[in-house]
Amino acid sequence: MSINGWIIFKYMSTSILFLTFILLNIQLISYSILMGQLFNSFSYLFLLTILIWLIMIILSLKQLNEILILILCLNPYFSFIYLFRYLFIYERSMNNIILNKRLYLSSPTLLNIYLIIFLSILIYWIFIWYFQNIYPGFILILIIRKI
Repeated sequence: MSINGWIIFKYMSTSILFLTFILLNIQLISYSILMGQLFNSFSYLFLLTILIWLIMIILSLKQLNEILILILCLNPYFSFIYLFRYLFIYERSMNNIILNKRLYLSSPTLLNIYLIIFLSILIYWIFIWYFQNIYPGFILILIIRKI
């Protein structure tokens, strides 16, 4: 893939990049809709989002095991940072991307990351449906207001 003559992703297929952008965008949109339904106040939502974003950046800089990485990929901020770092390392190593191949021994496969992101989208939409249709009451709103 090149932009104005600059080769950006030489060893990565366009379909992998397109799949990555689509999955990450759907995950972020789903997460945003869920967070919008949980909070009445934009200021609480903004502060929580900044706090979660900072925690995910700090965690992305640490060496984590495979299970923790997969759990953290449920969050769109961490999955964005981790997935593009993963793809960038593949690109820098001049290897073609294989979905079932591990980059390192302690890293998950790219297919596992994509499956976790897809699973997180399903989980977000189940919670969105639950909070919109069944609405468990004002317990969560009361807890947040006491903070």
